[in-house]
Amino acid sequence: MTFSAEKLNNGSMSVFARYGSRLSRAAGVVRHGPRCSRSLFFPIHFLAATLVLCLGLWMSRGADTNESQAAPPNGSATPVNPQSPAASQLIDTNLTQLLSACSQIQEQLRTTQLAIEQNRQETRAAASQSSEALAKGLQLLQQSVSDQRARDFEVMQRSNRFTLSVAGTFAALGLLAMLSMSYFQWRATKGLAQVSNALPATLAFDGGPPLGALGPAEQVQLRLLGAIEQVDKRIDEMKLALSHGGNGGPAKELSHDSASASSDSARIQDRAGIPALLDQASSRMNLDPEGALACFDQILTFDPNHAEALVKKGAALERLHKLNEAIECYDRAIAVDGSMTLAYLHKGGLYNRLERFKEALECYGKALQTHNQRGN
Repeated sequence: MTFSAEKLNNGSMSVFARYGSRLSRAAGVVRHGPRCSRSLFFPIHFLAATLVLCLGLWMSRGADTNESQAAPPNGSATPVNPQSPAASQLIDTNLTQLLSACSQIQEQLRTTQLAIEQNRQETRAAASQSSEALAKGLQLLQQSVSDQRARDFEVMQRSNRFTLSVAGTFAALGLLAMLSMSYFQWRATKGLAQVSNALPATLAFDGGPPLGALGPAEQVQLRLLGAIEQVDKRIDEMKLALSHGGNGGPAKELSHDSASASSDSARIQDRAGIPALLDQASSRMNLDPEGALACFDQILTFDPNHAEALVKKGAALERLHKLNEAIECYDRAIAVDGSMTLAYLHKGGLYNRLERFKEALECYGKALQTHNQRGN
């Protein structure tokens, strides 16, 4: 029986060594696999090793039991026949159990390896899918960012084009307005020059300096004003002569009342003094504008619609820097006599000094128009 135990122990040791190496390789597969596989299949490896150890201890215990049963009771060393049927049957039974256990362990190891390989393949597939999804997401993000950038750039370009077009339009309109203003000023200046060249050289109505001491533009204006003043004076003298003329029959036939006759004679005397007051005011215009203004007011008390007195009163107010009142006097003179060129010229000159060029051009145009109408 000693021979059988040793044989059994040797067979068990060889089987243990062979399956121990397989378990070591399986453990290496598990250890080198993914983290999840190593944590999942480590209890299986531990269970298989524990099972093999238990079988080895059980076989050793069985061999010791057989030896104790085969020994004689009196302790004599009677040799036992190792080829007895009971021992052979026991050895075959133990080997069969050991082989079946080892087959089960081997099957479990194979199943474990297949599970580990399947888990590794699934992990690789999941990792590849995750990387593909991440790459697609990054590509979509880059595409959306590039599209948004292109849209923003297009909107900026449209805004810049619109701004440039609006600025160009305003610049063109401003340039056109400046050219139109320059053209009208040139036309007005040219017309005034033509009119002044056609008139004789005279002094200004207010006894100003000689023409040689003035510039070309001022000479033109003074010559024109002097000529117009002479014409207006001549017209007023003709009106006064007609009012004092010998054709007094109709006036005598209107009323024989002495009171009305005396009032008419007083009115005629007042109107007869208007030219003298005008001459006096004109002589005092440069040295005493306030005294000249008082003379003009006295004339206007006699005749509120005296156009020449209104124009010269406006000139006196200009010298006193009362520009708004001067414009009102010019407007009253124009309302009394719309064909009075002198009123338009004075008003246009005042607007020109106030840098109200558009209104000045209109006044100069009216002056040319009225002068041409009187010339015709």
